[in-house]
Amino acid sequence: MEAPDIFELVPGHFTKSFPHHDLHNKLATLFSQLLDEVNIGYITATVASENSRLVVAEVGRTYKPQGIEYGEIIGAATLIIMITPHGKVGYVHDVVVDEKHRGQGIGQKLMKEIIAIAQSSNLRELNLTTNASKRPDAEALYTKLGFSQKPTGFYVLKLIP
Repeated sequence: MEAPDIFELVPGHFTKSFPHHDLHNKLATLFSQLLDEVNIGYITATVASENSRLVVAEVGRTYKPQGIEYGEIIGAATLIIMITPHGKVGYVHDVVVDEKHRGQGIGQKLMKEIIAIAQSSNLRELNLTTNASKRPDAEALYTKLGFSQKPTGFYVLKLIP
């Protein structure tokens, strides 16, 4: 397999040859491997938000005179940046690699790009959660990258069923 391109999506990546809704549909298909419900409107808002960064792994991109023709999106990770009383912090959400491409280091490349963005944004820390029972490889990756488990509880209040 060819090495994937890892890059941050910004609104300027969209060209006439690859309308943003096509890219967002590809992302929705990928995220459906991780999430029970995917909303393309939220993907659009994530890319457009100044407080979030969406990093993707892609194979098969071609460059043509009329513009970029995007290939297959095989991985993605989201970084949310927040300003809190103790400084700027980041939250990593929705890290996913396509089932057919797992075990090839793509998750590590995505996370290294997220870490680089966090460092260049002068974030105080990066936070994430993972479901170790469902994703033991992910937990090992995060530890390898320097993440450590906090001794705090993490609580969720679902506001929308």
